[in-house]
Amino acid sequence: MTMLTWYPVIRFPLTTNLKPLLEHLTSLNLSSRVTEERGEQQLWIAEQEQVLAAAELSTQWVAGELPGSSATSGSNTGPADSELTCTKPKHYKLAVAVHFAKRLPVTLCIILLGLLGTALISADRQQLSFAEPFLFQGLAENYFVPLSEGLAAGEYWRFITPTFLHFGFLHVLFNCLILWEVGRRIELAKGPLHYLGFILLASVVSNMSQYSVMNNSIFGGLSGVVYAVIGYIAVYQEFIKHPILQFNKATIAFFLVWLLLGVFGVIDVFIEGSIANAAHVSGLLVGIIFGGLMVIIDKQSTSNDRNSKRED
Repeated sequence: MTMLTWYPVIRFPLTTNLKPLLEHLTSLNLSSRVTEERGEQQLWIAEQEQVLAAAELSTQWVAGELPGSSATSGSNTGPADSELTCTKPKHYKLAVAVHFAKRLPVTLCIILLGLLGTALISADRQQLSFAEPFLFQGLAENYFVPLSEGLAAGEYWRFITPTFLHFGFLHVLFNCLILWEVGRRIELAKGPLHYLGFILLASVVSNMSQYSVMNNSIFGGLSGVVYAVIGYIAVYQEFIKHPILQFNKATIAFFLVWLLLGVFGVIDVFIEGSIANAAHVSGLLVGIIFGGLMVIIDKQSTSNDRNSKRED
């Protein structure tokens, strides 16, 4: 007796007519089904390696980019007030944006906070009057406030907030691009709460590590978190071929080489300021350890599921 294992792809409102999408997936030899889950329609796919492809096709269908979808054919596939089925292309763009906001709330919030932190730094780069409340150590009359005093005052947010402070828009845009390309895969595959906990852990560890090797200094940036997601993905995809948690290994190798160049001081020769190497290395280690733990947990879960099926 054989059984199909179904894998979740994407959710739609109950009012969305998914018949055209299912027919399109069938024409591509993708076995799919739809169930009702918590007041929404859940699209499932039968082959794990096709999950990401099915998700991309679904998003294209929502945006009206596939033949036969309502935006390209001019026909309405569902009620006019449906969240994802409108006849006007501009509404589809809005629907896709809303879809990503729902699926990737943590990733989008991190990017927005990174841009906001950069704006705070730029608004008063000399005195840092706007960014001072979010530095790892406070400043009083141009002197660093001891960390112990900040903690005694209950300023625990300083363990996290330096993550979002950047000293240049190119820096924040580069970090946000990597988080969008890599970090969102973790959020899509594991969920927002899992991803949020991981990001907070990486932020605290990388900031504390940087402070431990260079206190009484001003530092910030998402780079520690970026290396954490790189480490997570690198380890996970090596042992489990999850369709979403896959990323270009050459790019991962580039980041590791870049890390080594920073550690040995090569990058400092070409840029203003200095590289927060402790944050980068500790972030990478957090990602490797966390990703390794998830490999163990997921493999054990898969093994238990297989044993349960055999008993049935």
